[in-house]
Amino acid sequence: MLHRISYFLGIPKSKPGQQHLFRVTSVPPRTGAVLPPPVCLTCVPEPLPTEPPYFMDDLYLTKIKQLDDDDDSATITTPMPRRRKPKKQKVFQSETPCLFHNVIFSPHSTYFVLDCLGPSVPTSDLYKTKMPNPLHLMCLQNNTQLRDKISKMAMPQIKTFPVIISGGYQAHVRLHLPPGLREDEITRYPLVVQVYGGPGSQLVTERWRIDWNTYLTGNKDFIIAQIDGRGSGGQGQQLLHKVYYKLGSIEVADQIEVTEYLRDTLHFIDKRRVAVWGWSYGGFVAALALASSKAVFHCAVAVAPVINWKLYDSAYTERYMGLPNVTENYKGYDEADVSKKAHLFKDKMFYIVHGTADDNVHLQQSMAMVRALSDAGVLFRQQIYTDENHGLGGVKRHLYRSMAHFLDDCFQKQVPPEFKAGLRNDAE
Repeated sequence: MLHRISYFLGIPKSKPGQQHLFRVTSVPPRTGAVLPPPVCLTCVPEPLPTEPPYFMDDLYLTKIKQLDDDDDSATITTPMPRRRKPKKQKVFQSETPCLFHNVIFSPHSTYFVLDCLGPSVPTSDLYKTKMPNPLHLMCLQNNTQLRDKISKMAMPQIKTFPVIISGGYQAHVRLHLPPGLREDEITRYPLVVQVYGGPGSQLVTERWRIDWNTYLTGNKDFIIAQIDGRGSGGQGQQLLHKVYYKLGSIEVADQIEVTEYLRDTLHFIDKRRVAVWGWSYGGFVAALALASSKAVFHCAVAVAPVINWKLYDSAYTERYMGLPNVTENYKGYDEADVSKKAHLFKDKMFYIVHGTADDNVHLQQSMAMVRALSDAGVLFRQQIYTDENHGLGGVKRHLYRSMAHFLDDCFQKQVPPEFKAGLRNDAE
């Protein structure tokens, strides 16, 4: 706070993937006066293109417009911080607008460091806190070397768009497409859905990153999809609270529904090769998605998954599920128990991974699932990492290699032998 002005990081209206710096007065208004709305200091003044990809039909566009018109988010104004050009130093300015920020203020809030974290390579700038707008002093880090290196690499094509789901809500979807994919060609690619789905979480943001998704799209020619449906953050309290007392139901259904839409709408997705993977809560969602009777996914990887919420951290679990007794939410706990669905994994490829020193999701979770699968006569793949905690930091390379090998095996088995010589070609 500075001179009765408060600063905070927030999400602009109808842009859940963005994060910007806002300013608001902390002086109470006079009686009868209207409280001034927050001012966004880093929002892009010109509206960014909002047209969805060509593959979205008119019905979806109409519903999206209706949702935008009914949006109950706060109105935001968007002046940009003014910049002062240094005499001897050229300040780097990206051609791509910065859409995801973090900020660190000095002890007395006289200065702050503004980190631009995406969608392009991150940069850091120093500002002086002044009115009416902060004053740019200097660029602290522009990551020129990293930017030059990235410019010489074939990076994934990124497409972000909304899809209407059950209840009239929007799921925000991001596709990581192989660098060589051409939408006008007949080549078809495998689809891998990365899930998390925990309450208030977001996978689809404008934050820049290079991770395993980058490797799979560039090295394996896989399409990666990330889906934020009901229960995710950044889209208001109503959508967030849809999963209350019902973990493992609505968020899983949204992943399946959107994946079906992508599979049936995008001609460059191979319907025979669709997989899902997740870590922690994402492993829980991935396992339930594979067990679904809709058979959208052919295989799944669950890393350190929650299997039974009775065995997880009570502070977290009871916040969203209440108590597991008959007078409160016994049914919710029972229906979310993945081990009771072990028989639904028959004739499906399932890979479960866990570390023995996991102090977040205890190894007992995976062991309960392993026993249930064995009792049900289900064949599956299992990987246990000795003395590794929840992050599996000491075996990341081995973990990702083993998961990639599992996905290769899965996709090979989904294609008839006569077509394996040209996996990208459609069987029709």
